[in-house]
Amino acid sequence: MNKWLVLLAFSMMTQITFAQRADFDIDSLTVRATAGDLEAQKQLATHYQSGGQSLNDMRQAARWLREAANQGDADAQTQWAYFLTSGRGDVEKNPQAAVTWLARAAAQGHQPAQIRLGWHYRNGIGIKRNHQQAAHWYVLGIKASKWEWPSESYYLGGLYRSGTGVKRNLSAARSWFERAAKSAHPPSLYQLGLMHQYGEGVTADPAKAAEYFLATLDGGYDISGRDSNILVDGGSIESAARTSLAYLYWQGLGIQEDKARAAELYRDAATYGNYVAQHNLGLSYFHGIGVALDRQTALEWLTRSANQRYQSAQISLGHFYNNGIAVPRDVDKALEWYRKAAKQGNEEGARQVALITKERQPEAPAQTVRRKPPESKPRSTPSYSASDEITAGDVVGGLAVIAGLIWLADAVTDNGSDTTGSSGNTRPMEQYVAQCRQDVYRRIYRCYTHGSVCDLTGCVYEWNCQTKQGGRGECRRYRGYSDDIEDVFCDPKVGKGFRTEEEVMAHSCR
Repeated sequence: MNKWLVLLAFSMMTQITFAQRADFDIDSLTVRATAGDLEAQKQLATHYQSGGQSLNDMRQAARWLREAANQGDADAQTQWAYFLTSGRGDVEKNPQAAVTWLARAAAQGHQPAQIRLGWHYRNGIGIKRNHQQAAHWYVLGIKASKWEWPSESYYLGGLYRSGTGVKRNLSAARSWFERAAKSAHPPSLYQLGLMHQYGEGVTADPAKAAEYFLATLDGGYDISGRDSNILVDGGSIESAARTSLAYLYWQGLGIQEDKARAAELYRDAATYGNYVAQHNLGLSYFHGIGVALDRQTALEWLTRSANQRYQSAQISLGHFYNNGIAVPRDVDKALEWYRKAAKQGNEEGARQVALITKERQPEAPAQTVRRKPPESKPRSTPSYSASDEITAGDVVGGLAVIAGLIWLADAVTDNGSDTTGSSGNTRPMEQYVAQCRQDVYRRIYRCYTHGSVCDLTGCVYEWNCQTKQGGRGECRRYRGYSDDIEDVFCDPKVGKGFRTEEEVMAHSCR
């Protein structure tokens, strides 16, 4: 039963004993209630709600609750709002009117009304959904309560963690999750595990994270009710906890490294639909780590994950088909998976689509270039076109291409068989590097571009660009393979203040 209903029931407990006394005079109360006696109206409503629960009883309860609500009683207003929302007592459903009544009761500081009003804002029932208002009323109603209100506290923790409707506050998020966790609420335990794993609002502590993930799997809380629809990565909270715990076992973070145990947990989570677990289990089978090497099983799990629109799995399958790994080489099939990832904004997928499309285009016939006579005066600055930019997508895509190639190179088995071997896949690695160098050289490096990859073992620079209004933007290289730190100044106006192509080459492709 929802706790706000428990509060409503509790508010009537003192009246129920009176209503069940042998000398309870229903006729006398009815006369007084009809005359406008508030206490008599509330006692009659309590009496009929605690009776045989027949339709007639509920109709009578609704009648007297409405009368008491009209007199401004906050408890009656809250109960009457529930009748309007649920249609109980043969009342015509009217959630908009219910919100109005709850607002009146909540303004009087009535805790059950505040929490119920937060629920309406949270779910957009009878009023436009508004997380800010939901948080406001939930906090007012819950903070002084003796109950943990796990579902509501979990919701508040999520808002503060993400900054949805409220100012992001990881300390407050942790506090609300911890309140819900007192009831062994699995979703809250799982979120606390993530916060400790990644150091969100707390010092990173993988061992503590593992404890929370294990507690999530304890099964001490019945999640079959209102929280049963909470899904993470395509599966239940339990499968998400297994996936996170598997990662800790796999890496040996905060817990003894155990690849077999990790694969077992991935399998359990994958079976229940977690697409991250499906992807990781597929890679486990592909490399034969924690499980026996089985490329066909790997392909099956990766496909299940990719069919749930998990981009990493879609890219992995694209690499499989593009390079003939575990399947006959099929560039069309590879292109299909790359496009699915690209449609979700995946830059690696977009990059691969562009590369394959470019390779398939016929080369233009060579043309004779006539040399112009030497000019007698200096040449003017060449014009700039937005099409000449190298964008963040171009560069990050280059990162992904190289990362994908490295990943495929690692797929060579210990027995010497080349998993990328295919008569149709003869493009040497040097061509990819040369293509990257050519792309950087022939384009102008724009200020907001934040990365560059021009080789496999070096030249990995990240850029942090900020441009003040009306001023110049500073692109600071803050990590690389050399000790020096250089500033590159870029004018926010298109075509001005950029480095020359030669400078770009010198500073990006050493």
